[in-house]
Amino acid sequence: MIFTESQITDSSAIFSNGSIVTSDELERHWDEIAVSTELKSVMGLDLLTPESSPNPSSASLMAFLPLYIVATFHKCRQCGNCCRPNYRKWDKGVVLSRQEAVSLEPKCRLIKKNSQYILPYPCVFLKTKGCAQYEERPYGCRMFPLTSVKSTDGLERRGIIMLCPAAKELYVTATLFLQDLYRTLETARQQGQVRFNMQDLENLKLGYEHNQVGPDALNYMKKLAFEYNRSV
Repeated sequence: MIFTESQITDSSAIFSNGSIVTSDELERHWDEIAVSTELKSVMGLDLLTPESSPNPSSASLMAFLPLYIVATFHKCRQCGNCCRPNYRKWDKGVVLSRQEAVSLEPKCRLIKKNSQYILPYPCVFLKTKGCAQYEERPYGCRMFPLTSVKSTDGLERRGIIMLCPAAKELYVTATLFLQDLYRTLETARQQGQVRFNMQDLENLKLGYEHNQVGPDALNYMKKLAFEYNRSV
């Protein structure tokens, strides 16, 4: 998805006093933004950045944490909004990596803009029974309704596309989970623990209503972690 920094709503105000934010506070904040923007916005989820983690050694975990959040907590309604053009006139399609573009180019028309490859809406792979490319869908599709954008200071900001009918529930659950995760990471750091692995995540999610992460998503996340570790 293609967004600008100005289209991501700043949610840092509700964390300003340093206290733990509750589900009621998160829901109220969402509702206020939903009314003022008519859902034509991206709710900032700034906890979901590598800079948020108190444990730098967990960087490889953070490399695929956004995808883990979606796979674990997103309750897809099968509406197909993520595959179609709608009020998001600025959003022309899914941004692809070079490798994804090479894979998809023989199968469909892609747009090249400012050195980016874009799979345009409406997606040609959207069929009556769902996505015809589901097992090999691009990273941007796997991430929906999460999206990201580079801020003016060069850092990557993440947010949740409010259009999605399941976005509010994901925002609340993801924020509460991330608060728990970072408290756990901070405790581990203080105790000298240098590793925080997938099993630790799996144990932590048991306190929340969650999906069973399938082998497809797990393999994809492991691939991301491997690529990240190889690059640092």
